[in-house]
Amino acid sequence: MRIEEQLFLRHVRQELKLAGYELFISKGKYVRDKDVGPSSGIFDEGGKRLSIAVGAGNWILTLAHEYSHFKQLQKNTRAHRVHDKCKANIWNWLAGKVEYTPDVLNRCVLTTIMMERECELFAIKELKKHNIRFDVLKYHRQANAYLYFYTFVQKHRKWLSPRKYSVSELIEIQQLMPSKIKRSFKRMPKGYEELVLTYCI
Repeated sequence: MRIEEQLFLRHVRQELKLAGYELFISKGKYVRDKDVGPSSGIFDEGGKRLSIAVGAGNWILTLAHEYSHFKQLQKNTRAHRVHDKCKANIWNWLAGKVEYTPDVLNRCVLTTIMMERECELFAIKELKKHNIRFDVLKYHRQANAYLYFYTFVQKHRKWLSPRKYSVSELIEIQQLMPSKIKRSFKRMPKGYEELVLTYCI
């Protein structure tokens, strides 16, 4: 672990502790969430816990992302507030526990994308601020791939399989993505759906 990564990890732990949150570090490739299942990182607002799997590739980028969700909460950003007002629970919908009208589901997906997009921009600032080495253009492409995935979820009602690729790490998907983080994710790029269905679900 580079010294910059150690210092960033220490900073995150201190900031979380000051706010009454816990940092949980797993040496494995996954941490578990009751809704999402296995994941490389999770910010649990209600449980006051940020969990990160340092055995996963690029864990420092995942840490920056999940920490940025914490920063959104602390700053009470508009994107965070609007998302909180959405009455739909996308995880319950994916599990088949509830049904929503198209309007309610669309609002939930759009507010989720808006919140996650802001989170990605926060993460980039944090990484630069703490001198973490990373490929910015590649990060932009991976962020776009992840944000488009919520549009895919709305259409197909499917989530990622932990046994397959994530949408952000598949090279073929990255190649479809622009090198700047987009503002709108309504229309998936040609070929995106087929790649997700084949390699990620």
